[in-house]
Amino acid sequence: MQVEITALAEEELDEAVTWYRAQAPATEQRFLAEFQAATRRIAAYPALYTEIRPNVRRGLMNHFPYSLVYECDGHVLRILAVAHQHRRPAYWIDRVR
Repeated sequence: MQVEITALAEEELDEAVTWYRAQAPATEQRFLAEFQAATRRIAAYPALYTEIRPNVRRGLMNHFPYSLVYECDGHVLRILAVAHQHRRPAYWIDRVR
């Protein structure tokens, strides 16, 4: 499955990576590895997580308080947000088509 990450989700990922890098380089690497693992898991099983809006799901990252908000259109998985679980719930809702 092809994976796309929107520009806004990419910005959120970069912000999280920058924050974890400031904490410890090893933590940054663990965060990136978990992001990649979560993305692979979602791409392999796009219906794994509960639908929160029509055709929109939220997958959890292990060991980090982030969710990947995504939609799947056929063979394209589109990550709409890399959302911190304890900040501004549903701020990303206007990104849903």
